[in-house]
Amino acid sequence: MQNRIHRQLILKTKCCKLQTAAGPYQFLEGIFHGMMGHYNMYGDGWLHRDISDGNVLLLPEPEIRKPLTRFECTKNLTKCVGVISDGDQAIRWRELDRKLEKRRSGTLPFISMRLLNAWNKNQPVLHTFADDLESFFWVILCVLLNIGHERKSLTIDEGRWLHKLLAADDPDSSETNKRSTLQMLEASVLRTKHKLSPVLKVFVPFFTDIIPLMKEANDTRRQILRSVVYSFPTDALPPARVVSSYISLSLPSLPSSQDYPVHINMHVSTLLS
Repeated sequence: MQNRIHRQLILKTKCCKLQTAAGPYQFLEGIFHGMMGHYNMYGDGWLHRDISDGNVLLLPEPEIRKPLTRFECTKNLTKCVGVISDGDQAIRWRELDRKLEKRRSGTLPFISMRLLNAWNKNQPVLHTFADDLESFFWVILCVLLNIGHERKSLTIDEGRWLHKLLAADDPDSSETNKRSTLQMLEASVLRTKHKLSPVLKVFVPFFTDIIPLMKEANDTRRQILRSVVYSFPTDALPPARVVSSYISLSLPSLPSSQDYPVHINMHVSTLLS
């Protein structure tokens, strides 16, 4: 049992949940900016380790921020609409005495499948930036399913996905439910084997791109972990070149507002009516 200190975080700006996005563009834009915030933390030496629907938030009004010039897709972005918050479980990933962890970090519905598998087997594991980026995917899916649930428009399969993802109370069941959900979502999006509810249909172009990238990311993560194992602890994580290429791969290319001419100025929940 590890001793932990209870903390309360008070922010000057009152942020909003992702469910309040004005439309699919703002929703993905908020997620995208949360990823940029995650990268900025990482660049400053911190790994967040608790990406969840309560820690990726929308600003009530856009704010002008210095652009992230490292990547082509972000160098001209100065308007910030989303932030990442609550660094309670963040660690300094550059610390040379960092140990492989057996204690779980993160919020269960959003933890990466790799971490869940290791913890279920009671194996020590290194939490990486790639695990946090997978968590962003589960945030997107769970928020969309929750919106559909509130509007009572989910298909039977989607209702089961949501229940299983949120009801899992141990690493084994959470990993199993994530794998089955991902397989069924892939079948629905890439092979059109299952009907999708209105809110998920809007995001088919996004899921079509991101699901293959998740598989490619797993291969990248395995390469990263091999490099960590052989060099740990003198090299806490792989070179910036590997990191930047993975970040570029994982950040979704945002569609222009013209791609959603009907929905862009509508609340996400109205897509389900």
